Amino acid sequence: MAGLVTKLRLRCQQYPKVLGLPESDDPRVLQAGLELLAENAVKQLYLFHDRKTCTEISRGFDGILHLHDPRIVWFNLRHHPEVVAAVQEKLAVKGRAMSQLHVAAYLLAAGQLDTVCAGATYTTADVIRAALTFLELSARRTVSGSFLLSRQRCNMMFADCAVIIDPDSEQLAAIATSTVETFRLLFPDETPKVAFLSFSTKGSAQHPRQQKVRAALELFQRELPHLSSDGELQFDAAVDPAIALQKSSQAKIRGDANCFIFPNLDAGNIGYKICQRMGNFAAFGPILQGFTKPLSDLSRGASSFEIKTAAYISLCRAISD
Repeated sequence: MAGLVTKLRLRCQQYPKVLGLPESDDPRVLQAGLELLAENAVKQLYLFHDRKTCTEISRGFDGILHLHDPRIVWFNLRHHPEVVAAVQEKLAVKGRAMSQLHVAAYLLAAGQLDTVCAGATYTTADVIRAALTFLELSARRTVSGSFLLSRQRCNMMFADCAVIIDPDSEQLAAIATSTVETFRLLFPDETPKVAFLSFSTKGSAQHPRQQKVRAALELFQRELPHLSSDGELQFDAAVDPAIALQKSSQAKIRGDANCFIFPNLDAGNIGYKICQRMGNFAAFGPILQGFTKPLSDLSRGASSFEIKTAAYISLCRAISD
């Protein structure tokens, strides 16, 4: 995992972007942000709480000196009444109270920020609602959440693990396309290989759920015919070459998949947590997909290191903009 984190950090240092952290009153978030500054991994850092509050918080991790970095933008709403008015007008339609998260999403949509990381204290639902309120959807109009799973030299994408409970075939195909885009942004030197997962391998069982996955594969292959993809596959056939050959000699994915598309949210969420807790994989996400701007969710149990790595990922996604 150290190699992955180093590569992400080096890309951020080479192409620094502007990051917004709406939860800067959380010690883990503030520490991660100040470390990003110290590493020159960001061009500017927007903090949405005042310097006095952040100074008190940072005493616990010796971050006080970094709070005077000129690259910090202390975004005080009292100095930006036009932003307050615009955000409140948008939220009035939905009857929601304004928060720092909404302001960050608005600034991201306006181009003042390149990316935003939130979710250490806000829920995933909060983050997604803010994104849907202010950001435009991509052409596929399907929002999903992928996870980056990393261990030693093995890097994989799992999706959807956070958003759509029971996607139909069209949504599964869109999730796969978005996940491939994320994989390419994070690993430009690697080739995505997509496995559409099921309880069946290449027709070994017949059921509407298995047929949904097959239909999703067909839609995906029409859009990206030259990309390595296959389905429906059981997980062992997607990751073990010997089992792949045994179960289907015609499979295009021969146990070497690195992008795994789960048939529903139950399977995706459970699957990534099994890898994380029992397989000793580091898990980063949800990486929100389907918007025209990169915004990443965080686990509310994330450490400052995990938050910083999630920020690397989000910043790398912003490099292509």
